[in-house]
Amino acid sequence: MKAVLDNGVASIADGIMERWFSPGFRAGRTEELAGWRNMFLRCDARGYAATCATLRDSDLRDRIGAIALPTLFVAGEQDLAMPVAQVEATAAAIAGARFEVFPGTGHIPSIEAPEKLAGLMLGFFKEAGHG
Repeated sequence: MKAVLDNGVASIADGIMERWFSPGFRAGRTEELAGWRNMFLRCDARGYAATCATLRDSDLRDRIGAIALPTLFVAGEQDLAMPVAQVEATAAAIAGARFEVFPGTGHIPSIEAPEKLAGLMLGFFKEAGHG
């Protein structure tokens, strides 16, 4: 966060793209990646740092087991921002939660595999009685 506050989001943009997107996405969808990088570069440095601090300082692990609704977790196999094991452990803390891994996908499956994610979500909603 200090780097962002001192030097702006551009100072971490390349690293963020590596954390958010799989190697295959970065290599094969360069024009789209440039668009997401541009979006990131427009982030306000103070706002981004504050968001990161909130995520770092929020620990809700003691409350997650109280969730009593159908819950779906999706992890990208190549997510460097939120490792699969961490997502799986969170899912395991909720009774009946469903956990899915998207092979070859990074942190944002809605960008890298939107059709697959949409299909999974539609099926999940139907199973939960909302489709």
